[in-house]
Amino acid sequence: MAKSLTLHTRVEPEIKEKADAILSELGVSISEAINMFLHQVVHHRGIPLDLRLKDEAINERLLRQIANSNVPRVRLEPDENGNLTVDKDLYPNAHDWLVNG
Repeated sequence: MAKSLTLHTRVEPEIKEKADAILSELGVSISEAINMFLHQVVHHRGIPLDLRLKDEAINERLLRQIANSNVPRVRLEPDENGNLTVDKDLYPNAHDWLVNG
């Protein structure tokens, strides 16, 4: 294993606590997360991370809210880039609703 050094950084206590709780759920320590982050910075030559914890409780709550609202039901299909899109012929008002609520 390569030698390591100690890195000292200042963070807001509330952010540190929230991040620690999320990372604990992922089974990763703050030290490991920082190490992963720095490896990715070097690998991608920039800030590349988009890691998120899937929150089933939030997903379920949002689904219930949608089911009990007047949100139009639409079918999303991936376009050639993998982005989800709405078929404008089937749902002509969907774009306006998505933009304007």
